[in-house]
Amino acid sequence: MPKISDDARNQMMKLQQFQQQMQALSMQKQTLQVQEAEIDNALGELKKVKSEKVYEIVGNILINKKPLILKKSLNDKKEQLSLRLESINKQLKRITDKAQSLQKELMKNSQEAGKE
Repeated sequence: MPKISDDARNQMMKLQQFQQQMQALSMQKQTLQVQEAEIDNALGELKKVKSEKVYEIVGNILINKKPLILKKSLNDKKEQLSLRLESINKQLKRITDKAQSLQKELMKNSQEAGKE
């Protein structure tokens, strides 16, 4: 059985770190997408409201708000979520590219080591 070099071992550990980062970012992305869907649903329901009385849940209480103010608040939250999602997508792409590059390098090095 061939011995793994320290360099290869370090590269494999770095690849594992990339995979863990990608998994954590993917979970964050999924959470933000769920929150964005909830906001979209709330905005859709808000369009149907004819009353000047709507309520927002804050912690364990309901707060009376005007529909336009609540709509603005929800749109602001949605915009923040979109920016965070965009940032996470960029991070995911960057880490995925690094991981793929490192994986190719590891494969190349292992093939070269196998020829020796």
